[in-house]
Amino acid sequence: DSTKPSGLQVLPQGYGWSLLYGSLLLGLVGGVCTLGAGLYARASFLTFLLVSGSLASVLVSFVAVGPRSIPLTPRPGPNGSSLPPQVGHFTGFNSSTLKANLGAGYAKDYTTGAMMTFASVFAVLFNGCTGIMAGANMSGELKDPSRAIPLGTIVAVTYTFFIYTLLFFLSSFTCDRTLLQEDYGFFRAISLWPPLVLVGIYATSLSASMSSLIGASRILHALAQDDLFGVILAPAKVVSRTGNPWGAVLYSWGLVQLVLLAGKLNTLAAVVTVFYLVAYAAVDLSCLSLEWASAPNFRPTFSLFSWHTCL
Repeated sequence: DSTKPSGLQVLPQGYGWSLLYGSLLLGLVGGVCTLGAGLYARASFLTFLLVSGSLASVLVSFVAVGPRSIPLTPRPGPNGSSLPPQVGHFTGFNSSTLKANLGAGYAKDYTTGAMMTFASVFAVLFNGCTGIMAGANMSGELKDPSRAIPLGTIVAVTYTFFIYTLLFFLSSFTCDRTLLQEDYGFFRAISLWPPLVLVGIYATSLSASMSSLIGASRILHALAQDDLFGVILAPAKVVSRTGNPWGAVLYSWGLVQLVLLAGKLNTLAAVVTVFYLVAYAAVDLSCLSLEWASAPNFRPTFSLFSWHTCL
C-alpha cells in the first residue's frame, strides 16, 4: 500500500530489542557454524535461493510499479519533538530524477544523527564487498581449493559488481534523493510483494553473518595452532572428532557478541573497514614477499599476476 510508511519496523524497536534480536540471530548462526561446514553449505544454498528470489522481485518491481508518493516515518527532532513528515517519490524511469541524484549531497544519517561524508559512505558500502576472502578462509574445507578459490572468487566478485551497479542505476533513475536518504528500506515500498524484500534482507544478513563467522573461526583456529598468541587463543585449538574447530567458532561468537553491544552497527562501519583494509594489505604484502623471495611453494595460477599487482 503506497499510502503507508515504508519503514522496516515490523518488530518492537529500541537498543534492548535490537541487542536481543542480534543475539538470537547470532546464536542461530553460531549453532550452524558449530555443527560444521556441511550444514553451513546447505544453509548458505538456502539463503542464496531466498536472496535470488527477493532480488528478482525487486528488479521486476522497478519496471512493473508505477510512480507513487511514499510517506516516510517522522524523525525525532530536538527536545523530544518530531520533525515535519516527509514524502519520498518513486518516479519511474526519469532522466530528471537521475540528474537530481548526481553529485554528493551528503546529509545526516537518520539512524544515528551523524553527518555523512565520503569516508563514512565508503565505510558502509565497503563492508558489503568484503566477501572476496570467503573462499580462501574456507580453503581447508574444499575438495579442490586450487581450482575452486580462484574460479569462485572471480565469478562471485563479477556477479556482485554487476548486481550492485545495476541496483545503483535503477535506484538513481527512479527514486528521488529524499526517498534514498530518508528510507534505507525503500525497496519494500516499491516492491510488488513487500514481504519478499524483508525475507531477502534477513536472508542476506544471515548469509553474510554465517560466512564471516565460519571464516573468522578457521583463521582463528590456524593462529591458535601456530601458538602465535599463546594461552590467549588456546580455547580456539579445540576440535571435534571430525576435525571441526568448534572451539574457534565459540571464541569468534563471543567476540561478535561484544560488538553487538554497540547497538548501531553503522557507527562501527569505519572501524571495521579499517581492519579489513589492513587485512587485505597484509595479504598483498605477503604475496609480494613470496614473489620477491621466489618461494618454491608459491605458484599463483592467475595469468596476470606479478609483483606489480600486489601493490
